[in-house]
Amino acid sequence: MIRADARANAVFACRGADGAESGAELAGTGRDRKFRGMAAGSRKAAGSFWLPAGAVPPPAVMLVESAVDALSAAQIGLPLPPGAVILSAGGAAAELPAWIAQWKPERVICGYDADRAGDLGARSLERRHGRVERLRPEGRKDWNDILRDGPAQTPS
Repeated sequence: MIRADARANAVFACRGADGAESGAELAGTGRDRKFRGMAAGSRKAAGSFWLPAGAVPPPAVMLVESAVDALSAAQIGLPLPPGAVILSAGGAAAELPAWIAQWKPERVICGYDADRAGDLGARSLERRHGRVERLRPEGRKDWNDILRDGPAQTPS
Protein backbone atom coordinates (compact mmCIF):
# COMPACT_ATOMS: atom_id res chain seq x y z
CA MET A 1 0.00 0.00 0.00
CA ILE A 2 2.92 2.35 0.71
CA ARG A 3 6.30 2.39 -0.96
CA ALA A 4 8.95 4.82 -2.29
CA ASP A 5 9.74 5.74 -5.89
CA ALA A 6 13.13 6.42 -7.50
CA ARG A 7 12.99 10.08 -6.30
CA ALA A 8 12.32 8.98 -2.70
CA ASN A 9 8.72 10.24 -2.83
CA ALA A 10 6.26 8.38 -0.65
CA VAL A 11 3.91 6.45 -2.95
CA PHE A 12 0.43 5.58 -1.67
CA ALA A 13 -1.42 3.01 -3.78
CA CYS A 14 -4.89 4.12 -4.85
CA ARG A 15 -7.60 1.48 -5.13
CA GLY A 16 -11.19 1.40 -6.29
CA ALA A 17 -14.22 -0.02 -4.48
CA ASP A 18 -13.21 -3.55 -5.51
CA GLY A 19 -9.64 -3.10 -4.21
CA ALA A 20 -8.05 -3.02 -7.68
CA GLU A 21 -5.17 -0.54 -7.97
CA SER A 22 -6.04 2.59 -9.97
CA GLY A 23 -2.90 4.71 -9.56
CA ALA A 24 -0.95 6.35 -6.76
CA GLU A 25 -0.81 9.49 -4.67
CA LEU A 26 2.68 10.95 -4.17
CA ALA A 27 4.12 12.92 -1.27
CA GLY A 28 7.57 14.47 -1.37
CA THR A 29 10.15 13.70 1.30
CA GLY A 30 13.44 15.33 2.29
CA ARG A 31 13.98 18.82 0.85
CA ASP A 32 10.89 18.42 -1.35
CA ARG A 33 8.48 17.68 1.52
CA LYS A 34 5.83 20.12 0.24
CA PHE A 35 5.34 18.21 -3.03
CA ARG A 36 1.99 16.44 -3.33
CA GLY A 37 0.37 15.03 -6.44
CA MET A 38 -0.87 12.05 -8.36
CA ALA A 39 1.37 9.65 -10.26
CA ALA A 40 1.13 9.72 -14.04
CA GLY A 41 -1.81 7.64 -15.27
CA SER A 42 -3.69 7.79 -11.96
CA ARG A 43 -7.45 8.27 -12.15
CA LYS A 44 -9.06 9.94 -9.09
CA ALA A 45 -12.46 8.98 -10.48
CA ALA A 46 -11.49 5.30 -10.26
CA GLY A 47 -10.06 5.13 -6.73
CA SER A 48 -7.95 6.66 -4.00
CA PHE A 49 -5.75 5.74 -1.07
CA TRP A 50 -7.89 4.18 1.65
CA LEU A 51 -7.32 2.17 4.76
CA PRO A 52 -9.07 -1.17 5.15
CA ALA A 53 -11.38 -1.18 8.14
CA GLY A 54 -13.11 -4.53 8.10
CA ALA A 55 -16.07 -5.33 5.91
CA VAL A 56 -16.31 -3.87 2.43
CA PRO A 57 -18.56 -2.17 1.65
CA PRO A 58 -18.08 -0.08 4.78
CA PRO A 59 -21.00 1.49 6.70
CA ALA A 60 -19.26 4.90 6.70
CA VAL A 61 -16.49 6.75 4.90
CA MET A 62 -14.41 9.71 6.03
CA LEU A 63 -12.86 11.85 3.29
CA VAL A 64 -9.61 13.70 3.99
CA GLU A 65 -7.40 15.67 1.61
CA SER A 66 -4.34 13.39 1.41
CA ALA A 67 -3.01 9.93 2.09
CA VAL A 68 -0.83 11.37 4.89
CA ASP A 69 -3.98 12.81 6.51
CA ALA A 70 -5.74 9.43 6.18
CA LEU A 71 -2.91 7.68 8.03
CA SER A 72 -2.78 10.46 10.64
CA ALA A 73 -6.55 10.45 11.24
CA ALA A 74 -6.44 6.68 11.73
CA GLN A 75 -3.72 7.04 14.38
CA ILE A 76 -5.48 9.80 16.34
CA GLY A 77 -8.45 7.63 17.24
CA LEU A 78 -11.25 9.86 15.97
CA PRO A 79 -14.83 9.05 17.02
CA LEU A 80 -15.77 7.23 13.83
CA PRO A 81 -18.39 4.49 13.44
CA PRO A 82 -16.99 0.94 13.65
CA GLY A 83 -15.78 -0.23 10.25
CA ALA A 84 -15.48 3.29 8.79
CA VAL A 85 -12.99 3.67 5.95
CA ILE A 86 -10.75 6.75 5.92
CA LEU A 87 -9.82 7.77 2.40
CA SER A 88 -7.96 10.49 0.58
CA ALA A 89 -9.94 12.59 -1.89
CA GLY A 90 -6.64 13.88 -3.32
CA GLY A 91 -7.55 17.45 -2.36
CA ALA A 92 -10.67 19.21 -1.10
CA ALA A 93 -12.96 17.64 -3.69
CA ALA A 94 -16.32 19.37 -4.11
CA GLU A 95 -17.92 16.12 -5.31
CA LEU A 96 -18.06 12.72 -3.69
CA PRO A 97 -15.79 10.51 -5.82
CA ALA A 98 -18.05 8.40 -8.06
CA TRP A 99 -16.39 5.11 -7.17
CA ILE A 100 -17.50 5.49 -3.53
CA ALA A 101 -21.15 5.37 -4.66
CA GLN A 102 -20.63 1.65 -5.34
CA TRP A 103 -20.25 1.13 -1.58
CA LYS A 104 -23.48 3.02 -0.75
CA PRO A 105 -22.18 4.13 2.69
CA GLU A 106 -24.80 5.05 5.29
CA ARG A 107 -22.63 7.92 6.56
CA VAL A 108 -20.22 10.26 4.78
CA ILE A 109 -17.90 12.28 7.02
CA CYS A 110 -15.86 15.15 5.59
CA GLY A 111 -12.54 15.58 7.41
CA TYR A 112 -10.98 18.17 5.10
CA ASP A 113 -8.39 20.64 6.39
CA ALA A 114 -9.32 23.52 8.69
CA ASP A 115 -8.66 26.17 6.05
CA ARG A 116 -10.60 28.05 3.39
CA ALA A 117 -10.26 25.34 0.72
CA GLY A 118 -11.27 22.60 3.16
CA ASP A 119 -14.27 24.54 4.43
CA LEU A 120 -15.43 25.40 0.90
CA GLY A 121 -15.03 21.78 -0.22
CA ALA A 122 -16.96 20.55 2.82
CA ARG A 123 -19.82 23.01 2.22
CA SER A 124 -20.01 21.96 -1.42
CA LEU A 125 -20.16 18.28 -0.46
CA GLU A 126 -22.89 19.03 2.10
CA ARG A 127 -24.97 20.93 -0.50
CA ARG A 128 -24.65 18.20 -3.12
CA HIS A 129 -25.00 15.21 -0.80
CA GLY A 130 -27.15 16.25 2.15
CA ARG A 131 -25.95 13.38 4.32
CA VAL A 132 -22.37 14.69 4.68
CA GLU A 133 -21.16 15.39 8.25
CA ARG A 134 -18.23 17.78 8.87
CA LEU A 135 -15.43 16.71 11.23
CA ARG A 136 -12.91 19.56 11.28
CA PRO A 137 -9.36 19.23 12.67
CA GLU A 138 -9.93 21.99 15.24
CA GLY A 139 -6.90 23.90 16.46
CA ARG A 140 -4.61 22.71 13.66
CA LYS A 141 -4.64 22.82 9.87
CA ASP A 142 -4.96 19.08 9.30
CA TRP A 143 -4.94 15.66 10.97
CA ASN A 144 -1.20 15.27 10.43
CA ASP A 145 -0.54 18.49 12.37
CA ILE A 146 -2.63 17.12 15.25
CA LEU A 147 -0.75 13.81 15.20
CA ARG A 148 2.65 15.52 14.97
CA ASP A 149 2.09 18.48 17.35
CA GLY A 150 -0.83 17.36 19.49
CA PRO A 151 -4.12 19.24 19.82
CA ALA A 152 -3.93 23.00 20.25
CA GLN A 153 -3.69 24.07 23.85
CA THR A 154 -5.94 26.82 25.15
CA PRO A 155 -4.24 29.22 27.55
CA SER A 156 -5.45 28.91 31.14
